[in-house]
Amino acid sequence: MTWLKINIHESDAIDDKLSYISNAYEGLILDTKSFSNDFALFSQDLEESTLVFVSPALARVTPELSSTFKAVPCDKPVQTDEDGETSLSLLLAANSASAWALLA
Repeated sequence: MTWLKINIHESDAIDDKLSYISNAYEGLILDTKSFSNDFALFSQDLEESTLVFVSPALARVTPELSSTFKAVPCDKPVQTDEDGETSLSLLLAANSASAWALLA
């Protein structure tokens, strides 16, 4: 399984949509019987949108939800931008240390 990406456009009330997406995935994490420390969501703010990245482990157990949010396959997100600054935020994680390790 690969990483998935959800694109939230500026016109979609980004903060509300981020909260909605995070809460939806959190609910499924709490309900799943196949819990993994590799469940994670990251976000990245761009000029006119925000991207949400769904880890492969989380994508594997939430295919319907990922489809609902129109998630598309993508490469593993990069933790820093070209200036060496952190470009990602941890939106949701079963284990924060394990989540950041997914990007190594």
